Amino acid sequence: MTQQLTDPTNLPAGDRRPVRVDLPTPPAPELFETPEGRHWRLAGTKDDGLRYFVPAHLDPAKIRASLWASEAYLNAELGEITPVAQVTA
Repeated sequence: MTQQLTDPTNLPAGDRRPVRVDLPTPPAPELFETPEGRHWRLAGTKDDGLRYFVPAHLDPAKIRASLWASEAYLNAELGEITPVAQVTA
């Protein structure tokens, strides 16, 4: 969670002190793209602290973690992977 100061104009009795409000932390990007346009889904982070991916059309929960591709492997073999901007409704 991140914290941000709110606009104090909506406080009762003209109280102008800033009030802290907990805002949800934006979700981490889940889809990534290679320079060739291949999409990969973030599967998770293992004990080594590195990020691992599966092809975007697969569900990481249904793929054994031993088959996940590491970020280092994808960068070395397919080129630098970058987050895909996701449109929110």
